[in-house]
Formats: sequence, C-alpha cells, structure tokens
Amino acid sequence: MATETKIGTRYAQALVSLAKERNELDAVFADMQSFGAAYSVSEDLRTMLKSPVIKFDKKLSVLETVFGSHFSPLTKIFIEKIARGKREKYLGDIAKAYVYQVNSASGIFTVKVKTATPLSAEHRTRIMELAKKELSASGEVKDVRFEEVVDPSILGGFILTIGDRQIDTSFAQKLRELERSFNENVYVKNF
Repeated sequence: MATETKIGTRYAQALVSLAKERNELDAVFADMQSFGAAYSVSEDLRTMLKSPVIKFDKKLSVLETVFGSHFSPLTKIFIEKIARGKREKYLGDIAKAYVYQVNSASGIFTVKVKTATPLSAEHRTRIMELAKKELSASGEVKDVRFEEVVDPSILGGFILTIGDRQIDTSFAQKLRELERSFNENVYVKNF
C-alpha cells in the first residue's frame, strides 16, 4: 500500500503541475473527485483496472464509456497516458492524492476516524479540537472536514487519520502486534 501511495502521489503532483499550467486545476479536481468516488465504491472498477488479463485498450474503452463525456480533455489524455504506461491500477491512488494535494494547498483538510461503534458527540468534538490544533501547527487551515467510519472489524479503539498521518490504536492492530511477537521465537536453549 505504501508503494501505491508513493506512486499515486508522484503522478498526482505531475497532474497538479500540468493542470495549474493549463489553468484547468478545478476541472481536473472535479474529474478526480468523481473518479475517486466511483473507484472507492465499485469493486468491479478496481478489479478491472488491476487485472493483468484485460488489455489496456479494453480498459480505456470502459473508462471512456463510463467517464468520457464527463471528463475534461486533460483528464482523458492523462488517463490514457497512465494506461499506456501500464499504471492504470494506480488511478484510484492518483485521484485520491490529487484531491488531497489540491485541498491541502487550499487549507482544506479531512480528519477521518474509524471506530468499532459510533462516536459520541463529546468524542467527536474533542477529536475535531485536537485535529484543528494539530493542523494549525503545521500551516494555514481554512476548513477541517470530519469523516466518521464505523467498522466493527477493528474490535475497539480507533484509527485516526489527519492529513497524511495515521494513528492506529485499534484492538485489531494490538492483536496483530501480539500475534507477531508470539511468532518470534525468543526462547533460546542454554545447554
């Protein structure tokens, strides 16, 4: 995942620069938001883009059919270049990174909290205050958006994502760490 994020970030930086140069930052931003939303909800789209069996021209044809009439010419050209370079499996990461980069440059940040059960109003307020304080220390903040996700699989605790930083105090993470420590053979015979 870290490698995909790095690749997505690099391509997104290039797209941001190109969009600024052509004064199409907002149009490409809308395209990347739209693509990112579709990518996050559609398992079929993710599977198709990651499939090594489906040829790039088929993938481009599907993308053109689904998004073609809605995307700006720059976005279409960019997606085609990515597909020709056999990097289409990173399009979801690129879209997410593009939106993040444009938002953060504008002082807009998203705070995401994943918990096993819904947060109380008090906890939600406290997390927002802490996030605003943390973000204000790193630069100008115009808006902080709050996103709460309930995921029972984390068992308890929370996963907090502020900008590009993540704090994972979930019980599931603690269990993985415990399992990893049990798998290490720390017992050494001394005879």
